[in-house]
Amino acid sequence: MKLSQWAGARLYAWLELCLLRRAPQDDAASPAALWLALLLYIVTDVVIAAASSGLRVALAMTAVDVAVLAAFSWALLRLAGRPARLLQTLTALAGSGVILGVLALPLVQQAAAAQRNDAPAAGLAMLWLLLVVWSVVVRAHIFRHALSAGFSVGMLVAVVHAALLFGLVEYLFPRVT
Repeated sequence: MKLSQWAGARLYAWLELCLLRRAPQDDAASPAALWLALLLYIVTDVVIAAASSGLRVALAMTAVDVAVLAAFSWALLRLAGRPARLLQTLTALAGSGVILGVLALPLVQQAAAAQRNDAPAAGLAMLWLLLVVWSVVVRAHIFRHALSAGFSVGMLVAVVHAALLFGLVEYLFPRVT
């Protein structure tokens, strides 16, 4: 299989994951898929963060995001006695993050433009909220499969992860008003 076909198959699998039609274990554990997912996740994350911050801050925020994603997943799976699932779980989290990040990018760019022009952005805020909820649901789906638990457990873990990440980012990178 050509590299482009392989990468396209990964992107399609991550889209299916975002639509809750696929589980992390549906794909073989692949270090190459993890590296592709992380690379694309980092690029997407930096571009999104740079829309409202400088490049240095965007890079630092992305480093925090990736570190929290990896450390949280590692600790969770280690505590649950399922460390062998880390590769597939991180690949699924990063890969789905790429898909959702690409969908978020136009919203982030429009919100940044609206903020610069002091334009109302209520519609954008509602769309952003829907995207955040969708992201948490996708992560809940991934965590529930990683833990072999019910969806409510996955949702609890996903909400804890999101709260931890948002709190840490807000603490480390406070917004100047």
